[in-house]
Amino acid sequence: MAGETIFACRYAKFPTNAIAGVTHARLLPDTVERADQGAAGSTGPADGISEYNILVVELYGKDFAALTALIGATKANLIVGAVGAAGASEKHTIKNVIFLDGVAPIDIPAKDEGGKLAAYGIRGLALWGSEDSWATMLVAASDA
Repeated sequence: MAGETIFACRYAKFPTNAIAGVTHARLLPDTVERADQGAAGSTGPADGISEYNILVVELYGKDFAALTALIGATKANLIVGAVGAAGASEKHTIKNVIFLDGVAPIDIPAKDEGGKLAAYGIRGLALWGSEDSWATMLVAASDA
């Protein structure tokens, strides 16, 4: 899985508390291969190449204090109310998110109040459990 998605937000909640001033969310899904390097001095990787999934989550907004307060908070589900295709209301639930640090502004298309987004951003990870899949970690639905 590859590619990022940037959403114009109608709201964001973590887990049920509204986050003030959020304007955009960005999801960066990826699958990474990991190889067991074997014992010291071995000629190459041992058997046991495995894949694991990563889902990076970024929130951007205009309320520095509200976003900064989330850095280091206990993991929880993040709910993003987004503007979808043709203006449809969508809801994206990302499981077990923990926010780790701040990020630089990103480019937002002009139709979405664009230019260089002069807003603060934070980055986190969705923490996967042994039984999780993409279908349990990222759930999208319409939002009435």
